[in-house]
Amino acid sequence: MKRIAKLLVCLGLAWGMNAQASTLSFFCITPSVSTDCGIGQSQLTVDVIGTTKGVSFTFYNKVGSKSSITDVYFDAGTSSLSGSPLPTITDSDVGNQTNVVFSLDANPANLPGANNITPPFNASTSTAFTSGANAGNGGTTSHGVNAASEWLTLDYALKSGKTLNDVLLDLSNGNLRLGIHVTGFQDGNSASFVNNPGLPPQVVPVPAAAWLLGSGLIGLVGLARRRVIQ
Repeated sequence: MKRIAKLLVCLGLAWGMNAQASTLSFFCITPSVSTDCGIGQSQLTVDVIGTTKGVSFTFYNKVGSKSSITDVYFDAGTSSLSGSPLPTITDSDVGNQTNVVFSLDANPANLPGANNITPPFNASTSTAFTSGANAGNGGTTSHGVNAASEWLTLDYALKSGKTLNDVLLDLSNGNLRLGIHVTGFQDGNSASFVNNPGLPPQVVPVPAAAWLLGSGLIGLVGLARRRVIQ
């Protein structure tokens, strides 16, 4: 009986988080390198997902053409994100620190080409809202996200009273913008990208399969109860 109850809780939590996940694409703000812009726009995505800490942002570079995510920036001045405590950084190279190696405080401190869009992209003055590939052994390009199997996640806390839905709304109305600086293109150039706005959060109806699963589990709970009584 207790095992079934725990299963119900776990499935409910997992479905609730997945229902609110959002994947965003990016547009280029440095049109002078049009070929590289096209590459980045076809390869870059970010998953926005609710977590126990608050909200996580997982950046991907689905590399078909050579490139490397070397810096990420958050224009978060009026958003629901909190920089305290500092975000948790994880990546696809956990425990090894040889391929993807990021730390807070990107260099440069603001997204290159920030003034090419309106309003200009303005990374927070707090290092909590910038992150760059470690420039140690191997350099920023090799330590960035430069393979389809690699990823970088920053997990942020939220301001008091805010939820994932508030963050998704921030992304849709521009109160929160995400910037990526990509280097290592075949031509030796770099390019900058900002997320395409997401859709405003909406109530997601429960799929029929989920209702069937739920009713089946409820039936199992009832059966377990009858067995206990007998």
